[in-house]
Amino acid sequence: MGEGDFMVELEFDEMPSLMGAYARVLKPVKKTFNPSKSIPRFEARISGLRVDQKNLDLFGRVCGVPLNGRGLPPTYPHVMAGALHAQIVTHPEFPLGALGLVHVRNQIRYLSEMPVDGAWDVVVSVEGHREVGAGIEFDILTDFSADGERVWEQTTTAIYRITEKKENSKSKAKPHESGAFKALKRSATWQVREDAGRQYARVSGDYNPIHLQALAARAFGFKRAIATGMWSVARAAAELDEDLPQAPFTLNVAFKRPIYLPSRVVFSSWEERGETKFMVESLDGRTLHLEGSVSQP
Repeated sequence: MGEGDFMVELEFDEMPSLMGAYARVLKPVKKTFNPSKSIPRFEARISGLRVDQKNLDLFGRVCGVPLNGRGLPPTYPHVMAGALHAQIVTHPEFPLGALGLVHVRNQIRYLSEMPVDGAWDVVVSVEGHREVGAGIEFDILTDFSADGERVWEQTTTAIYRITEKKENSKSKAKPHESGAFKALKRSATWQVREDAGRQYARVSGDYNPIHLQALAARAFGFKRAIATGMWSVARAAAELDEDLPQAPFTLNVAFKRPIYLPSRVVFSSWEERGETKFMVESLDGRTLHLEGSVSQP
């Protein structure tokens, strides 16, 4: 860290409540960010974190994830660490407002099988930023370790928008090649229910209003409530379950356009250059909601 920088360290004996974090989000505090200065290092940690079996079972039902005895689903540690993420982005010293954050990319590195009865030391950290066309982009890093060995890593990339993006803008997303034209390995139509955001909130504690009710989402520029990004990732990983390789492997996802609630969307996957590729798109193939890949070293 450079001269004048500082570090915020948060250590917990048990997972903190998300209610305190949401109270800070709702409290009107004006924050200003100077792009000439880097986001200082924020770090939150907890030791000996264990699975809440009831919550894991609920995750399986809400996201359609088979709990097949092979260990934790690759997307579940994100849920386990969610309260640590919230402690950082809602911290009084964090220079960006939590309500302005948009999740744009996610990378999960599943390094070693994680037994359901395991215990992990978890560290979540943020440091630095990048200036992009829409605003300020930064990474939230999440590490799970057991006996000093890292078993799961995640990079969550978020943007704090400075340039307003209106839904009815004349600018259009770049056309994509629909999954209908791929040599598909798997394909499925999802009926995404109106309450999908509320159901996932029960699992994850993510009560962002844009996922809960249409009226609340409209206040943030959306015509209806939208599905939570990590719900769609968990659902996609569930479709890929039989095709997921043994650890280690990497799951990459880029979020393109929101999935409005309710909706019917199409999941497609195929093999390409030694990787499993997948996408979620609209029924007519004109709107790409997310795309991703699964690869091994």
